[in-house]
Amino acid sequence: MTILLRSLGTSSRCRWIRPIPRSSAAHPALSMHAAAPPCGRPKEAFLGDVHQYHLQTLHRQLALADLFRPTMRAAPHEEALFSLRGPEWAPAAQMGSVTSLSASNGSLFVGTASGVIVRIGVVSGDYQEMELPSSQRGAPAHALFADPHSASALIVALPSAENYYFFKGKQRHLTKLKGVRITAVAWLKLEPSKPDVRELVIGDAKGVLYEAVIEPSRTRSVRQLRLLSPPSPICGLHLEVFPSSAGNENKMLLIAATLKRYHEFVGGPSLDALFSEATHAGDNCLQHQYPLMAMGNDLLVGNLAIFRRSNGIAAAFACVCGGQLAHGDLIFSHQSESIIVHSSIVCCQVDNGASSKRVSPSDGPISLALTEFHFVLLYSTCIRAISRLNKKVVCCAVPPQNWPAGAPLCGFAHDVSKGAFWVWGSAGLLRVRVTREERHVWRLHLEAADFAAALSYCSPTELIQRDVVLAAQVSVKLTFAPPL
Repeated sequence: MTILLRSLGTSSRCRWIRPIPRSSAAHPALSMHAAAPPCGRPKEAFLGDVHQYHLQTLHRQLALADLFRPTMRAAPHEEALFSLRGPEWAPAAQMGSVTSLSASNGSLFVGTASGVIVRIGVVSGDYQEMELPSSQRGAPAHALFADPHSASALIVALPSAENYYFFKGKQRHLTKLKGVRITAVAWLKLEPSKPDVRELVIGDAKGVLYEAVIEPSRTRSVRQLRLLSPPSPICGLHLEVFPSSAGNENKMLLIAATLKRYHEFVGGPSLDALFSEATHAGDNCLQHQYPLMAMGNDLLVGNLAIFRRSNGIAAAFACVCGGQLAHGDLIFSHQSESIIVHSSIVCCQVDNGASSKRVSPSDGPISLALTEFHFVLLYSTCIRAISRLNKKVVCCAVPPQNWPAGAPLCGFAHDVSKGAFWVWGSAGLLRVRVTREERHVWRLHLEAADFAAALSYCSPTELIQRDVVLAAQVSVKLTFAPPL
């Protein structure tokens, strides 16, 4: 893009000037020797005219940026950033309502009120009904926890604090976990030499952390690791293994989210070392507690979400409690004891004017999902997306018209391996469709004066976006340039 700039003198001579340079030295208006003045005209006056002309031109270009300002609702011709599609699956009448959902490696595990556990292959179309023992038939599953590293292992937690383990479709009773009301599970990665052995960290409704080693035919061990202080139901767990500074052993990060705070444990190289009293008393283990403000009565709802980059490394986390959203970045640095950085809390209760009329202002988020650019909060009647960059609501999506009226939305399920998000409610399953969620990121970085990041997110088909960013960058340089 070039501008034909005619000098404001008696001469008719013209010069071609590019007003959008890559550096200030490349721009003729930013260099004292870039443009030669017409004959008989003082150089200082000529450069002043150039400077003024560029400012006026660039300000007109910046006015075009308002056309791209993100709003809560998409333009009529533009598809929403997030939308709910389906129902993708609905239970038969004899199964009752949906009570829980877990997703892993292209498979959906659905718990129903009749006690039947359904496994659905999203791509393959496989369908399998897995039943609990006759003594537990008719007992709805309180929660399902599928192994994110494979689709062959599943833990089923019942409201009666009875727990069952399914491995490749076969179930057995976890007698060593009898009486433990499981509310969260973190699965360790599989060892190639032991593909059928699962090691996991379990959290319960009393705030106790357990380690369990489970095999297809037996539970090798279950032991208590720690009672969180103050005791509170654990609503989310995440375990990450990363290299230590020594390079010859690994360290562990465990995030445990409760209804009032989230805990960060850093240590290792094993769970024994992470939670042993001797290690914790030394310098090899770190525990941080981040309190959350009380939001009325405690509700047994909550969630912990992790965002992973394309290389598989966890980069951010978020957890929700009542009307609050706690979030932060994860930086696995050898120089820092704490892995969580840039943590903050955002109030995310529904307000009267920003969402659907079907949402009560007193409703708080039930669950959440985390993407590269948005927090996606689940309410009983809709989902809302909040930008991670400016913390503003950018999208609100309600269930499709064929969703039964009055049927509440209850939870999220994230298939990490497939990058798919699902919402489940009493009437069935809905798929979360994400459409070009990065489309407005360039503008948000522009508003923050981060021009390099804004340019990196400009659409290659919307050339005006790049023009606006570069024009704003030059305008800032011209505005703050030293006087002539």
